Amino acid sequence: MRLPLVACLAILSILVQPAQVWKDQLGRVTLLSGILFIMLGLSTDSAPSLISSTAPPPSLMGLPPFPASLEGYKYVILKLGPLQLTLKGLSTATTSACLTFTVSSDLPFVVEST
Repeated sequence: MRLPLVACLAILSILVQPAQVWKDQLGRVTLLSGILFIMLGLSTDSAPSLISSTAPPPSLMGLPPFPASLEGYKYVILKLGPLQLTLKGLSTATTSACLTFTVSSDLPFVVEST
């Protein structure tokens, strides 16, 4: 839902604005959103968590152990050395980049109308 919204917004900007304006504006906004997407996508889950669980393991509390997954859930999509792209990172990066694109591409309209 996010990506079609961004595509519609870009197409609407191309149709409404003069060529000099939308080329400059969409180029900068796309570059900003692309850099944000790459940075967030590769770094969201790459850093180890600073918070450790202080709860005792389930076996000490008299609970049965967690069942092992039959298929083994893999949420890592791509691994590049210390950096990895996970489903959570991809979701965070897509949301942030689309939101940045949407807000940043609407700013000139707000500034021009005031």
